Amino acid sequence: MISHSYAMKLWNVTVAEDLPVFIWRTPGETVCNIMIPFRPPQSYDTIDFSHLIPGFVVQPFIGELLFYEADVSSSFGIPDAPAQQPAGRKMIEILENAEDRDTFLSNVKKTVSAIKEDVFHKAVLSRTIKIKLPANFQAVDLFEKMCRQYPNTFAYSFYLPGSKEIWVGASPETLISVKENRLYATAMAGTKPAEDDTAWTNKEYVEHSIVGEFIEKCFLQAGCKQYTITGPITAYFGHLKHLQTHFCAALENGELNVLATAMVKLMHPTPAVCGMPSPEAKQFILNTEPHQRDLYTGFIGPVNVAARTDLFVNIRCMRINGNIGTLFVGCGITAASDPEMELAESDIKSHAILNLLMEQ
Repeated sequence: MISHSYAMKLWNVTVAEDLPVFIWRTPGETVCNIMIPFRPPQSYDTIDFSHLIPGFVVQPFIGELLFYEADVSSSFGIPDAPAQQPAGRKMIEILENAEDRDTFLSNVKKTVSAIKEDVFHKAVLSRTIKIKLPANFQAVDLFEKMCRQYPNTFAYSFYLPGSKEIWVGASPETLISVKENRLYATAMAGTKPAEDDTAWTNKEYVEHSIVGEFIEKCFLQAGCKQYTITGPITAYFGHLKHLQTHFCAALENGELNVLATAMVKLMHPTPAVCGMPSPEAKQFILNTEPHQRDLYTGFIGPVNVAARTDLFVNIRCMRINGNIGTLFVGCGITAASDPEMELAESDIKSHAILNLLMEQ
């Protein structure tokens, strides 16, 4: 384990040298991890857990998976939050206009029409919100705020050379987790503000059940008939709450690697971030959304690090290019969706990052 100051020095030096660097904190943990690869990433069509050494996976929404081997890795703690400052909030310049919001509303209407015409059952539409970052902005500072504010998420920040992009986020959505001879998967769909005490609606339960049924089907297609299901439950993540159902399968190591490989191949992209059926929903998304998703709604995470693998769907995230941050937010659209309510939900999801950026 290294000191926090040394971990930050490693981050700054590595970014300055245009080398990849990854830092993360798994849900419920108090210790963070840092990993620096010195070699170019390996490209794969899909991940195979039986052959991978410790490293970090980056899978975009569409495209090849990149695997970065862990040449240097360690852990570090983060300091407590600084003493409370006087009440006040920074002003963040949002580079969005009414046309951007109108486009999303129009696309939701288009999606509902396609669902009613039975093109697909559900699609997840996303929008981007560009912001001008403060002059003193540091991605690692935002990462540390996420660790404190969202302890039950996968908080991360990483730098990718070439593109010179930094990604930072706090994902509440597990794709798969493998540890102690068990594989875990989570269905997550349905979102409300944490303070909303009204009952979950039928629309939200339908949206959630589509994801849960899909994961059950993946287990069966992967040849696993013995697994436990817990949920749906209401899970809280900062200012939001979600419907979640948890799945767990217990197997021996060799069988577990085979199952994990099959599950990732079958699950990505899940109905929670793409739609159902996946091929039709994905094509609709590619034809409809005015932006490229890039790593948003792909999956990321450490593989075979400290005898565990943790892959998370990349949501509640921001891509940073220079002094411009791009937030990605999305909503599951069904036949019962109301465009204005979906737009409002996407605004609420953006606050997961915007609220932290506005802190003094």
